[in-house]
Amino acid sequence: MKSSLKENIKSIQTTFGNSNELIVKELECKEFSCAIVYLIGLTDTVSLSKFVIDPLLSSQAKLTTQNAPKLLPLCETTEESEDEKITSALLKGKGILLFAKSNS
Repeated sequence: MKSSLKENIKSIQTTFGNSNELIVKELECKEFSCAIVYLIGLTDTVSLSKFVIDPLLSSQAKLTTQNAPKLLPLCETTEESEDEKITSALLKGKGILLFAKSNS
């Protein structure tokens, strides 16, 4: 993955041939920007909204890979940086939460 959120989104879109079934929702939360990426028809969008998007938007804390399990307790959270594994997860119906790489 690249360091820029926009570059990562563009890379995933290119991998999926700019398919209309690939959905990218960029979110501006309290202290960070992120994007949710998923495939229509494979991902449970109701659960994604209820257990990921809503908690992210209402959280007062900055989400990091370290505190994600606490802020998103009903989600299986793993950190991944390999493009192939991210593509595979999308094809399995998982939603992907992207961040820009940080130095902290």
